[in-house]
Amino acid sequence: MKHLDASQKETTPNGRKLSQIESHCKSPGASVTPGRREGVLKEFEFTVNAKAKGKERPRIVRKNGVVRAYTPIKTLEFERLVASEFLSQGGTVFDHKWLSVTITAYFPIPKSTKKADRLLLETGYVPYDKKPDTDNIAKSILDGLNKIAWLDDKQVVNLKVKKFYGNTPKLVIKIREVYANDN
Repeated sequence: MKHLDASQKETTPNGRKLSQIESHCKSPGASVTPGRREGVLKEFEFTVNAKAKGKERPRIVRKNGVVRAYTPIKTLEFERLVASEFLSQGGTVFDHKWLSVTITAYFPIPKSTKKADRLLLETGYVPYDKKPDTDNIAKSILDGLNKIAWLDDKQVVNLKVKKFYGNTPKLVIKIREVYANDN
């Protein structure tokens, strides 16, 4: 195991001084010094009992020579559902923090699945590899929680999306605050 002297502990792997980074990017109440923890990290998990929907492409219409883009109704409805579930289950805004979001989407098992295969699907050994794509699921959820769970989705610095089969379609969304040196 390699031991660091005091001067090495005060620098990042790329050689920048931690004091420079702290003064440049420290958000209120957060710390970027390795090993230092101030306050309690906030964490919230909630469930949306609906099938995950991916973010659809914006629709573009031309009316009287004016071009306008809008989000399709199905996408807006799904984003509103995610926001309302967050609020109804006691969610509060994560302001001025770096966030980690984990999204686990469960999709219904096809009725035509054999009993032997059904167990593999229910236990998660076989991931769900069909549409919607994970990036589109994430985008619709992050956009739906903008200005509800956080000020802007740029606060999300760590994102994980998983897709599985399940007995009932649902989404489990976990949001937690992170410090700069957290993984």
